[in-house]
Amino acid sequence: MSWTNRKTPGTIAQPKTAPGSNRPVAPPVYRPQPVPKVLQRKTSPGQNPRPAQSPHRPVAPPVYRPQPKPAIAQAKVAVPTRVVNPAAGQTNSVVQQYTSENIRALDGAGTMSELKNYFIPDKYNGQRIYRSNSVAAPTSSIGMGKTKTHSGKTYRLYKSKKFLKDCLHTAEEINADAKLKPGGVQSRVVPKRKRSQSLSFGEDDSKNIKAARVEARDDSAAPKVGQAYVIVNTKWPKGVGYPYHAAGVVAQDGKDRITLEVFAGSQDAKRRDTVGKYSMYTTGSIGERFHSHWVGAYFKKKESATVVIEPDSP
Repeated sequence: MSWTNRKTPGTIAQPKTAPGSNRPVAPPVYRPQPVPKVLQRKTSPGQNPRPAQSPHRPVAPPVYRPQPKPAIAQAKVAVPTRVVNPAAGQTNSVVQQYTSENIRALDGAGTMSELKNYFIPDKYNGQRIYRSNSVAAPTSSIGMGKTKTHSGKTYRLYKSKKFLKDCLHTAEEINADAKLKPGGVQSRVVPKRKRSQSLSFGEDDSKNIKAARVEARDDSAAPKVGQAYVIVNTKWPKGVGYPYHAAGVVAQDGKDRITLEVFAGSQDAKRRDTVGKYSMYTTGSIGERFHSHWVGAYFKKKESATVVIEPDSP
C-alpha cells in the first residue's frame, strides 16, 4: 500500500509598508512569543490510513527575520468501517482497516482492499462486492451487471450465493467451493507446526474447544482462499453467546482477506435461503484483524481463541 504524506501549504510573511509609501517599515522589536498553534487540514474520507506522525512544532528564531512558516506533517487517520453483530444482524462496532474511499463509479462510499482490487460499497450493507478484472472473482459469488471503470481498472459487481443459515457450514461450503450436506465432520484445524497432527473441527463443542486451545493463532491467523477463520468461545457452554463464529475467505488482496459470512439463527437451518455478507480483515500491521475485531465486538478476550480451518482430507 502506498502512502501519500500531504503537507499544509506554507505562507510567506511580507514586510509592512507605511501609508502612502513603498518603503518597508522596520519591524517591531523582537519579543519571544508563545509557539503558534498551526491548524492542520482535516483528513479526507478517501485518504489511506497510516500510523500517526508527530508534527514538528516551529521554534521562535533568536533574531527577528521574516521566514516562511514551516509545513506541518499531518497525522493520517484511519476511517472507520462498519461490521455486523452476528446476534442482531446489525452494525454495532467500529473497525479501522484498509482504506475507506468514496468512489462515485463504484456506488459511492465503501472499503477498498490494499492493492485496489476489491471494493465493498456501503450502499448494499455488505451484500455486494466489486472486483477488478486483474484478479480472480471471489469464490461462492455470482457476477452481475455491466462492468465499470475506475482509475484505469475495470470492475464488476458480485453478490453472494445462497447458503443455509449456519456460519460453520457456510464456511465449509466456501472452502470446498461446493454444496455440502449438513452434518458430520467436514473440517480440520490447520496446525501451527507442519508436522503436528491435525485436529478435527465440528464434531462437538468440547473437541472444538480443545482444538482451539492447542492451535490458537488469534491475531496471527492468516487463512488463504479455501480456508476459514473460526473464533471459538472456550468457556462454552457455561458462557453466554455463540460457541463459535466462522468466516470463509473468498478472496485475498495483499495482506487483506475478504470473507463471506453468515450468522446462525436460534434454530437449525433447513432452507438454503440466506446470502452472506462480505467483510475485510488485515493480516498486516495496519487495520484490525479478525480475532481482535470479534473479541471487541462479541467474544471475551480471555475466553476465546481463533484458529484456521480447511476441508478435512478423506
